[in-house]
Amino acid sequence: MVDSDSSDDTEDLVKKWCGKLGDKCRYYKIRHRFQAAKRNFGARTARGPYLFLLDSDEYMSENVLESCLKKAQQGYEACSIRIEYNWASGYLAVSLHHIRNCCYDTPMGMGSPLFIPKAEYWRLGGQDERLNYVEDADFAYKFYSSAGKMFHVTDAYLLHDENVDFRWIVYKPFFTAPRERDLIARWKGIAELTPRKRLGNYSRMFRFLVKRPKFIFGFAFLLGTRFLTRRIARSIEMERLSL
Repeated sequence: MVDSDSSDDTEDLVKKWCGKLGDKCRYYKIRHRFQAAKRNFGARTARGPYLFLLDSDEYMSENVLESCLKKAQQGYEACSIRIEYNWASGYLAVSLHHIRNCCYDTPMGMGSPLFIPKAEYWRLGGQDERLNYVEDADFAYKFYSSAGKMFHVTDAYLLHDENVDFRWIVYKPFFTAPRERDLIARWKGIAELTPRKRLGNYSRMFRFLVKRPKFIFGFAFLLGTRFLTRRIARSIEMERLSL
């Protein structure tokens, strides 16, 4: 467990677990690090041959590790996992879930490697600690560009307990937009959302809304807010770079 700046009882809870599990459980507390640095720190201290990258707002179904290990033994170098979202979070959270299912956020139709041999993780250099956002997407493109063989597990899942609140709607897109532009520039030809891919995304979205019109407002609100927020963020970034 790598804990960075948690404000709850994480430390007490994990230490209680470690008291029962012995040397199978280790707890590290580091200060003011972004996700990539925390994951790389955990990867360096891991003793086993495999890594599984699990965030604090995610929960595994019981058979996740078993499913991934079977695929690793069949020659796959990594596994991505089907993500389910917290349906109790409200109308906007469910709308977000369907937007993602419509592939708007996944121009390559790929997943990020969550289960990966430690040797393969470091062969790719780990995650880029210079990135404060989109570090997982950057690592995924790095993996794909190296012709890595990944299996997408569908008989297990992760529950992502991500609430769609003001922070997600405005704050997150505002800060991730400039990083996404840099990511596309870095992986030119791989990460870019071409007109053909964009048309396919909108086509799938339109067909979905024809079948489920009650989500029209949720889609319009989330996509419209994200579009405006990203435009503002990119304008501010361009103005800053021109100074």
